[in-house]
Order: sequence, then C-alpha cells, then structure tokens
Amino acid sequence: MAASSFPMSRICFSSYPTLQICLFIIMQNKSDISYSDYRIGTLQVHSDKEIKFEKNKSTVFIEFPAEIELKWFGPENLYQPLIHGMNGFLYGKYTVTGEKYLLGRVGYPHRIELGSPSDDYQFNITAEINVADLIEWEKLRKGQEPVFEFHLDDFYVSAHQFGEHREYIKKLRTYRRGANLTVKLNRDRWVDALNQTRLYNYQVVELPNSLSDSEENIKITKSINEAITNFEQGGPMGWRGCVASIRDAVNHLEKFNNLQIDNNKKDKSLNRNERWVRFYKGLKNLAHQAHHTENDDAEWSRDEAQLILTSFIGLMKLKNALLQQNPEQEKASV
Repeated sequence: MAASSFPMSRICFSSYPTLQICLFIIMQNKSDISYSDYRIGTLQVHSDKEIKFEKNKSTVFIEFPAEIELKWFGPENLYQPLIHGMNGFLYGKYTVTGEKYLLGRVGYPHRIELGSPSDDYQFNITAEINVADLIEWEKLRKGQEPVFEFHLDDFYVSAHQFGEHREYIKKLRTYRRGANLTVKLNRDRWVDALNQTRLYNYQVVELPNSLSDSEENIKITKSINEAITNFEQGGPMGWRGCVASIRDAVNHLEKFNNLQIDNNKKDKSLNRNERWVRFYKGLKNLAHQAHHTENDDAEWSRDEAQLILTSFIGLMKLKNALLQQNPEQEKASV
C-alpha cells in the first residue's frame, strides 16, 4: 500500500556551538577519466569515509572525501598523467523526479600527479555554499534524503613523457575534461550535521512519518502539510493558520479513533499513556483558540505555533498510546 508523508519541521532548541563535524556517505558514484583515446583512471567519492563541515557567518564549507585511481599510460607506460583545475558546481536535488537547486561552487585547486606508474590519489573536494542558499534548499527538500550532484565541468588532463630510463622528455597536449557524480547522504546524519554547525539559530528536526492511505491518514497528513506551509509563511496570520490547521488534524484524528479515558484521575495516579492523553487534551484545547478570533484576538507567536505543530507530529508517532485498546469501547469525550 502506498504511503503518505509530511515534510520536516524545524524546532527551536539550543544546540552546541560545534563548527566542524563529520558525516558518513552511504552511496557513491564513479566517473571515468580519459586522455585522448586512453582511459587512465576513475574519479569517485567514497562510501566508507566521512565528510567534514565547517561554517563561518555566511558560508558553509563541506569537504567530500574523494579518490582518483590513475595509471601511467601510452607505449610502455611512459606517459605520466596530470590533473589540475578541478572546478564546477554543486546541486542539491529536492524532488524524486530530479529537480535541483544550485547550491554553490565545488572544486579542488591543487595539481594531481602520480610518482609511480600505478597509484591512488586521495583528496577532498570542497563545496562552498552560502548559508541562505543551503537554508532555501532545506525548505525545498522537505525532509527527503539529501542527494547532491557534482558537475565538475572544468578540469584539465595533461601528461609528461618520460624515456626508457625514466628521464623527462617533454610535456604533452592538455585536454579539457568534465565529470558528473551523484552522492546520497544519510538523512539523520545530515540533520545532525546541520544542528551541530548551527546552520539555523534553532534546531533542525525531521519527523518523517509513513502513513497508510486510509481516509483518516490522508486528511490528517493534509492538515499537517497545511500547518507546515502556514508556519513557513510566518507572521501573525501564518502562525495562527498553523495552529488552526493542527486543530483540524485533531478533529480528523478523533473522528476515526477512540481515545483513552483517564476518568479524571489525580495526576499522581495516572500511568504513562494516561499522561499522554492529558498532554494531548491540553494541546487540543489550546489549538482550539485559533479558530475563534472573537474569543482570542491576540497574535500567535512563532514559538507557540512551532510548539503546537511539532508536539502534534510527535503525538502522531505515539498514537497507540492515546488510543483505547478495546475497539468496541464507546468513544471517549475529550
């Protein structure tokens, strides 16, 4: 059965001021490198090494671990390959159909050459991304797995010719080359990386939730998506709209489910599930105000909208704690 999902939300908690972190890559791609008619090696991004993040006020620097496998070529392998000026652009995909956003420049400024006929050269490809562009792409990505495309469209491959006794003879012709690579990162590690680099002045949390396409879930998911859209719109109208959409989601949840009854027990006698029900009731009553401006004309703040939005998404993850175990039990009045 198909599944529905809603995008990520961003939660305002303090985070540690770490300026450099590491992140594992979980997918790799390779690109061949050629000189004239010779295939002289491959360029790849590793799947078993870490990438590093650093950030200043305006720019995020991401170092992707890469490796070039090169070999000497030509008659008797007397041509030594040289690669330099590896530059290009980094794109971030944000839909499953491949739409992408230009994040910034990417490259490696140093010359790459081998001292022996067959060797590997390990280095870091560095991306420089403006903070505003990375935040914009995060909004477009909406909680999907982060996928990057490297368009290394501007680097040069040349060669030195050596003699039979490895004496230098001359430099050969230079060719302009390019390579495209795709890298997919683990979503949880990516979000943790953004938190630690303090990309936002608040915490980033993704709450992906796979729901079956029942009538209940479709309507709840639609209301949550509307709440997130209103939250991102911002301002008094956007934040009130966010809370009002969560109130709609509450209505859909209760229409299709029986909630547990706590029988007005004293707080100390409640079990954990009953305490979650009390928490849910408080959220419901609070969100109810957003629909009634005649009784509540005060502006809703960003912090209030954010708390109600993310609390309800969290409660959806714990939905079984709210529901009656006996489906025949009469629906609770909450």
